[in-house]
Amino acid sequence: MSSAWDGKEDVRTPVVVIEVKTRKKLPSWLKTALAQVCAQQPGPERMHLLGLHETGAPQANDLVVMRFAEFEAWHGEIGER
Repeated sequence: MSSAWDGKEDVRTPVVVIEVKTRKKLPSWLKTALAQVCAQQPGPERMHLLGLHETGAPQANDLVVMRFAEFEAWHGEIGER
């Protein structure tokens, strides 16, 4: 996965295109919120998603975040590590 912006996606498969943004540290509130939703009714039959909404913005523009390991569990392994 590349870290420099070159106008191309970082990962492409037949069904997904992923743009990876790397930071030294992610905000603790973001990790806490994702952990909170992942703790709710854990199990392979349930997809855990964190929705990020900007006040006043259309809901269609909200962001959805999930753990990569869970993404792969649902959709299959994606590329190299």
